[in-house]
This record gives sequence, structure tokens and C-alpha cells, in this order.
Amino acid sequence: TVLTFLQNYLRDHFKLTPTKAGLFVFMFSCLNLFARSIGGYGSDILYRKYGIQGRVYTLFLVLIAESIFLFIFSFGDFNLGYSIVILLFFSFYVQCA
Repeated sequence: TVLTFLQNYLRDHFKLTPTKAGLFVFMFSCLNLFARSIGGYGSDILYRKYGIQGRVYTLFLVLIAESIFLFIFSFGDFNLGYSIVILLFFSFYVQCA
């Protein structure tokens, strides 16, 4: 659901053309190719060590990382480059979950 609103946000807030905004959304969706497998791999590693509680630990850590990057993003609304970098990290952790 984050990617659904991202193109409109980039167009409205940074005055990007629909093509450029779509390109940035495409970058975020490409993270899905490897971020989900990294999240699953981390979950499997902690599952072997802690059982089902390891999967809960993994989800907890990923959600904490999401919230940290979203918090950082809220302060950097002024610069497109900064926002894109922070949103890439945020999107990575969203896809890991």
C-alpha cells in the first residue's frame, strides 16, 4: 500500500513529472525481488536458533527498522535525493516484513 500513494506524493510534493515519479516507484518495487528473500532468510536463521519466537524477533526488528526510517524521513521532506535514499531503506524493510 505504500507504493500506491508514493507516485502521487512525489508528483505533488516535489513537482515531478508522472514519468519520473513512476520511475522512482519502479525502483522501490524492484526491491521486492531480493528484499523478501532476505527477510525470509533472516527469519529462517532465527527460527533455527529460537524456534517460532525467532520469527517474532525477526518481525519485531524489521518493524523497528521501518519505524526508524519513517521517522528519519519525516525530517527530510525538503530534499528529493535525501527523501529517495531514506525511502529506499524504508521500502526495503517494508518488503522484508
